Amino acid sequence: MLRAIDVLVWAESLLGHDATAVEVADQCVNANGESRATVASAYREVIVASCRARKSYAEGDYPEARRIVLSLSDRDQARVALNEFPWRLPTALALHDLSAELNEDWDASLNRISGVPGAKRLINYFRELSIARVALERSDPHSVELLAATCAAEDNTERPQSHDHVLRTCYPWLAIGNVRFGNPRSGQLLIAETPVDCYTCVAFRGRIAAIVGNAVEGEQWFTKAIALAPKLPQAYIYRGQARLDRGETRGALADADHAATVSPHNGDAWKLWGDVLVKMGSMEEARVKYDSALKFAPNWQQLQEARRAVTGAKT
Repeated sequence: MLRAIDVLVWAESLLGHDATAVEVADQCVNANGESRATVASAYREVIVASCRARKSYAEGDYPEARRIVLSLSDRDQARVALNEFPWRLPTALALHDLSAELNEDWDASLNRISGVPGAKRLINYFRELSIARVALERSDPHSVELLAATCAAEDNTERPQSHDHVLRTCYPWLAIGNVRFGNPRSGQLLIAETPVDCYTCVAFRGRIAAIVGNAVEGEQWFTKAIALAPKLPQAYIYRGQARLDRGETRGALADADHAATVSPHNGDAWKLWGDVLVKMGSMEEARVKYDSALKFAPNWQQLQEARRAVTGAKT
């Protein structure tokens, strides 16, 4: 029973059903003795840790998700690797730690799961997607090419399950990459193909609408994303950033406050709050928020630069 719950958490996460994934992960973490007894003791703690990591990730507690993932790294079992690998780089990326593990000997690590059918292909997909996202965060135009290649390698329109998987996990990033690097029409077409029950997909519809200057449509999509997962922070952060970009500081401040309240270990929420305060001219208050953000994302270069910029500034 516990293993079935773990698989369901994984499936809901891949589908972008983030709120449901959190609910099921809670069932996994709090499973009774009878459910736990259905799994060998050596693997039981791994399943529970995996559920905790996915729950923390969805809730925006990226430091905790990262800590849990790394706690599994010293184990050699193939099943452990399957739980660990897909979250290695995404948790580092969520913390904006762009140097983490990119130089690791992944071939040696992947040998741990060489006997699991299909596992190496899937894990390689998540690795390549993460590497492309690193390039995107570094504002490298080459990231669009990397993302396109990653999506194409995994996509298979003759296999609906494979195609749906790529639509939910890769297309949103490819779409935002196209919009950021001069091809907004392509980005809009790509994001329009993504499912509307996928939290990230809907939130990215809002981001893309906002970037191309359609504030009304952007607000509508952000509202829909929040309705899908009202207790999760990311859609509030995206909406707050979009509002800040167009000078709506009051709305942006409310979103930053709410995001930091529902996810107090989320560096993005605290940085957004600091950015809003800078826009409002409250430099000392902004510094305090940036310091809070640095507790949870200490290797985030843009955050470090923002913190330095307010040092010594007048309030």
